Amino acid sequence: KKLDQFFDIVDNDGDRDSHYIWLKNLTARSGSANARDKSGGELSINGYSATSKLQKLSKFHEDIKNHEFFDDFYHIDNPSGQVVEWDDDRDPSSAWEFSFNMKLQGQEEGQEVAPKQEKKTAANPTSIPAGEQK
Repeated sequence: KKLDQFFDIVDNDGDRDSHYIWLKNLTARSGSANARDKSGGELSINGYSATSKLQKLSKFHEDIKNHEFFDDFYHIDNPSGQVVEWDDDRDPSSAWEFSFNMKLQGQEEGQEVAPKQEKKTAANPTSIPAGEQK
């Protein structure tokens, strides 16, 4: 279910004007029984965001955070990376190479986890506590 949700975000109904992503790697790590590790596990992705414009990578990041897929996570790295140029006469000729690490909330009863990042809406860019969203 989670992978289906994630790839719905990546595909974005084919809307390449919003973001155009292709992945190199997707790695999942389960949570640890270690008391110091409060995470329920991690999902790491790295790949490319077509175009040298950081806005498209930022839009992909925003789409992840605002999708139901992210409801079980409490952290995602901020958009960053580097521009890669290709000289192969194909389109796109450049892209942002990026990686995101996402941390899952712990699943064990009574386990403390870091507070979930607050979502923002396009209509109101101020933070809305997760329990107050409609």
